[in-house]
Amino acid sequence: MSLNQSIIMTFFLWYLKEAPLVIYKIFQHKITSTFHYFSIDILAKTLFAPWKKDVVPFQRGGIEAMLRIVLANLMTRVFGFILRTIIIFTGSFYLFFIALIGTICVILWYFAPIIWLMALISLFI
Repeated sequence: MSLNQSIIMTFFLWYLKEAPLVIYKIFQHKITSTFHYFSIDILAKTLFAPWKKDVVPFQRGGIEAMLRIVLANLMTRVFGFILRTIIIFTGSFYLFFIALIGTICVILWYFAPIIWLMALISLFI
């Protein structure tokens, strides 16, 4: 095997195997960091918890005071549920978008030589 053949084989090995793995690892890291940034797993586990752990402690009093406390605690849980749901959907949409862009990048990586060749041919036609 001559030096030119070795260089060509090394290029094809890099282009078809090593570079797509690097692209995959980059997007895998981006997906993992986004998952941690949005804390989707933690938000899903605490979906019905009060927002910022804001709870009104129960006190002795009449039924009206007790209902006010229950309503306040229920409102913090509803508020927490709404905000956590919005953040989970936003994070999930962003994760889907990153995965889609990563898939497109890998596909374009494989088809880039064909696209360049077609562009060059169209210049001369």
